[in-house]
Amino acid sequence: MITHNVKIKPEYINAIIDGKKTFEIRKNDRGYRLGDRVRMSDGERYLIVLIKYISDYEQKENYIVFAFDWIQGGLEDIRKQQEDAPAQGAESQFRGGVTC
Repeated sequence: MITHNVKIKPEYINAIIDGKKTFEIRKNDRGYRLGDRVRMSDGERYLIVLIKYISDYEQKENYIVFAFDWIQGGLEDIRKQQEDAPAQGAESQFRGGVTC
């Protein structure tokens, strides 16, 4: 089992949190396998999902779709950001106010 680290847009993290998104389409340049974990981050928040189904049916060459279960999530450690930009308040660091 491997944990893959990938970037994801904030609107897609929101859709996962809302329970509307349970799959991902990705280029298979990482060798995704059943049981792997994927850590998806928008730079502030992250989610960890467990791959439970994979298919390349009707996908572009070298692309797959995988279904997943959301197993963990939270906010990135923003202390470094606050040290780099002390004028910004902590509230401005949290988009959407999601705590997982």
